[in-house]
Amino acid sequence: MDERRKRRLKKVETDQLKAQFISELKSKYKLFVDAVYPIPFIAARVRLSSALFIEGGIDFLEGSWKTLDSHHVIFKQIHTRGARLVIEGGPGFGKSTLALQFVSDWCKLVKESFLCKVEILIFLRLRQLAGVKSVYAAIERFILPSNTSIQEEHIKQILEASRSVVIILDGYDEYLEKENEENLGVTKIMMKDSLKKYIVILTGRSVPVKSLSNSYRFQLTGFNTKAREEYIIQTKATKDRRGAQKVLSKLYKNSVLNDLCEVPLFFVMFAHMYLEYEEFKTLTTLTSFFQFAMDVIYNHAKIKMNDENVQTQTFLEDHDYLDRIAFDGFIGDKNGSTWKKEELLLKLPESFYDQYVNVGILVEEVWENGKDEPWIEVRFFHRLFQEWYAANYVAGYAKESRIPALASILKPIATRNFKYLYRFACGIDLQAAKAIIEYLKKNDKWLAALCYQEQTHLGGIDDDFLADMCSTSVVQIEKDYSKLFQKNIVQLLNRASISEVISIAAVWLIDCFNSLVLPETHHRSSAEPFLPALETLKELRIIWTSYKVMTHEDARKAFEYASTCRKLEHLGFSHCLLPRSFRSRSLRQVRLTKIQVEWNPAVGVSYFLNFETGNWEDIKTGKKITNEDYKTQERVRYLSVQ
Repeated sequence: MDERRKRRLKKVETDQLKAQFISELKSKYKLFVDAVYPIPFIAARVRLSSALFIEGGIDFLEGSWKTLDSHHVIFKQIHTRGARLVIEGGPGFGKSTLALQFVSDWCKLVKESFLCKVEILIFLRLRQLAGVKSVYAAIERFILPSNTSIQEEHIKQILEASRSVVIILDGYDEYLEKENEENLGVTKIMMKDSLKKYIVILTGRSVPVKSLSNSYRFQLTGFNTKAREEYIIQTKATKDRRGAQKVLSKLYKNSVLNDLCEVPLFFVMFAHMYLEYEEFKTLTTLTSFFQFAMDVIYNHAKIKMNDENVQTQTFLEDHDYLDRIAFDGFIGDKNGSTWKKEELLLKLPESFYDQYVNVGILVEEVWENGKDEPWIEVRFFHRLFQEWYAANYVAGYAKESRIPALASILKPIATRNFKYLYRFACGIDLQAAKAIIEYLKKNDKWLAALCYQEQTHLGGIDDDFLADMCSTSVVQIEKDYSKLFQKNIVQLLNRASISEVISIAAVWLIDCFNSLVLPETHHRSSAEPFLPALETLKELRIIWTSYKVMTHEDARKAFEYASTCRKLEHLGFSHCLLPRSFRSRSLRQVRLTKIQVEWNPAVGVSYFLNFETGNWEDIKTGKKITNEDYKTQERVRYLSVQ
C-alpha cells in the first residue's frame, strides 16, 4: 500500500473518530446544560428561557476596562492564535453559568456566536481534576461514556487534526493542585507551555498573575438595570419593561437589598420570590435576605411533601450535620466542592440526605470513567449555599468560644475569599458577631466593618474603630472588588471625612479611578459607587495594574478631584503615561499649588510636577524631563501592552 493511500485511510479513520467524539461530547454536554436551574426552589426548576446566562455587566481590559454588550462579543476581542482568556467574577456572578452558555452555544450552533464555527469544544470542571495528568486523560475520564471506543491517544490525535479547538477550564478557585505543575499544569497551559494551538478559557474568582500576564482578561460585574428588567419580565411577574421598572422601583427604595441584588444569584432569588412574599421589601441585611430566602425554599419543600402525602420527619431547619460538613469542606486538603455520596451517607442520615437532594440544596452528579463502576458525586447548589451552612457552624462555635479558640478555626479561612461566610455568621447570632468582629479587627478591618452591618444591635462602627481603619494604614479600593464592597468602603471614608476630626492617611485607587471619579454625575446610576470629596484625605494615589495612557483631560479631572480634597498633601500616579507637560495657567485654575503631584511611570522612576513651569522634574536631581526621558517612558508603555 503506497504512502498516499495510507494517509487517506488514516484521515478517514480520524474523521470517523472525530464524528463519534463530537457526538459523545454533545450527549454529555446536554446533561450539563439541562441540569442548570435558577435556584433550589421546586417550582422554579423550569428555566425561564433557552438562555442560561442572563446578560449583565461584562468588562474587558484593553489598556483600560471597557464594557461589552453581550457574551457573544467576548470572542471578537481575540486577535491571536491560541489565545488565553481569563474570566473573573465574585461568587454568584455567573462564571460557571457563562461557561455552560458557551457549551450550549456550541452544541446548538448559535449563529451569533463565534463558537458555531469552532469544530471542537472541551468543557472541564477543575474541581474534579485532582491527580489527572492531562487534558486528554480528563476528557476520557469525565466526559466520554464508559462504553466509548475512544481512548486517550485517540483524543490527542483528534484534537491535533481539528481545525479549531476551544478548551474551557471552569472554577480555578476549586482546583486543588494549583501549585502542582506535575499534573494538569493549569499555569503552564495559560502560559502557552502546552496546548499552544488551542483557545483556552479559564474562569475563577481570582486567577494568579502568571495566568493573567499572557491573557485576554474579562470580568463579570453583575446585573445592570437592563438585565434586571429583562429577567423580571421572564419570570412573568410583569408583561413589559414599564411593569418591570415598577417592580424594580420598590427594590431601589431598599438600599441594602438594591446593593445585594447587584450579585446575579441574589437578584434571581429576589425575582422568583418577590411577588409571593411582600416581606422582602423590609429586609435590611445580607443575612436576613438569605435567611428569608432559605425559609421560602424550606416552606415550598414542606408543601410539596404534604401534597405528595409524605409522612416523614423534616430536617430542613435542623441542619447541624450539614453545617459541619460544609465548614470542613473549606479547610485542609479536601476538595471543598464535592463529596462522594457514600462518604456523605456515613455522616448524614439517609432521610436527611434525601430531603436536601429533593429540595435542590444538594445536587447529585453521576460520573463514570470506563474503568470503575459509575459513582455519584454531591455538591452544594452553589458555593454561597455552602458558605451559609458553614456560617451556621462558625456562629455556633463563636458564641461559645474565647478569641484564641475562635482564631484557631478561622485561621485557615482567608477572610476576603469568605466574606459572605463571615457576614452570615455575624448576622445569625449577636454573641457570635461580637467575637468574630473582635477577631477581624486584628486581621481584616474592612471586613469587620461589613460585619457590623449584619447586627443593628451592635450600634454600628464607633469613631475610634473608624479612626483606626482610616488613619493608620492605606485604604485600597480595587477594580476587582464588587460594587457593593466598593460602596461600603466609600461610605465609611465619607463618614470619616464628614467628621472633620478623623484623618484619612491614604487612599489608593487601583484600576478604578475612571469608574469611581471620572464619569459625570448625571450619567451614573444609583447603584454605582462614587467617591465624593474627602475633606480629611492626606494622600491619593491612582494606580493601574495594566499600563494606562492618561490624556490631558483625564489628568485635568484627576487634578480637579484632588483640589476638592481640602487637606490633600500628595497626589500620585503609578504605572501610566501622563502628558509630558501642562500649561501652568491651567494648573493654577485647579488650585493644586499646595499639593505635591508625583508620577511613577515605572518601578524606580519618579517625577514631581513643577507648578510654575508645568513640567515634570526628576524627584532626585530636580532636572526637567527631557525628550529622551519621555520617549523612554513611551517605550515602556509600548512594551507593557505587547
